[in-house]
Amino acid sequence: MAGRANRRRGKARAAVSPIGTAAAQAARQRAAHSVDDQAEQRGLTPLAEIAAQVILQRTRLGLTQHDLARQVGTSHSAISRLEGGQHTTTLRTLQRLAAALDLDLHITLTPRLDHTPAPAPAHHSSPLVHPPRDPVSWLVDDEAPTRPHTATLALWLRVENNSKFVRGKTRVHEYIEEVLLRPYAMRKLRGWEYELTVRYADDADLDQQVEELLREMWREADLHHCFIEADVREEGTERSW
Repeated sequence: MAGRANRRRGKARAAVSPIGTAAAQAARQRAAHSVDDQAEQRGLTPLAEIAAQVILQRTRLGLTQHDLARQVGTSHSAISRLEGGQHTTTLRTLQRLAAALDLDLHITLTPRLDHTPAPAPAHHSSPLVHPPRDPVSWLVDDEAPTRPHTATLALWLRVENNSKFVRGKTRVHEYIEEVLLRPYAMRKLRGWEYELTVRYADDADLDQQVEELLREMWREADLHHCFIEADVREEGTERSW
């Protein structure tokens, strides 16, 4: 019995590296604390790497998606989509994200490893510099090619408190104007009327954008115990939402 116990203790001691943490264990620890290591091991796309960095830093700062959206000046759904790692965003939004999360933003353009420059012309004294084949097109969402159509929308919006004991409608109204409507080149007309300019790819895309905007306004109002009444019409057509 004593011999078996000694052998078991000997095996337990042998499992511990005399010079410190085993390489495999150290790798697991680095992966648990490094978003870069996690992204590399999972083979994440650049968008997913950005999403992982945003989620990690937002969590470290104790911010909710709503908090971050307010600081960046965008909608909660935009932050949610970005953290999903499947949607492009604009360079301006990334700059605002970096500022809100106390991060540095670095954009690097590098040639492909397998890219062979074409020979320089005979009269040229130095080799030509060729741009990378695939620049950071994933980073900047240029809407002109992807959303070639423009719609002018007339929005009628009313925000009210749920009861006389609630005082949130002013805050909700300000948030809707500054965060949700301003990206659509909002022009305030009179009273509760606005004019919005929306770029869209097709009718389905326009429907989706308007419906998402209405949902975001409803969510913000509900969050502060308010409600909204809204009507959206496309000028020059009979379309309405």
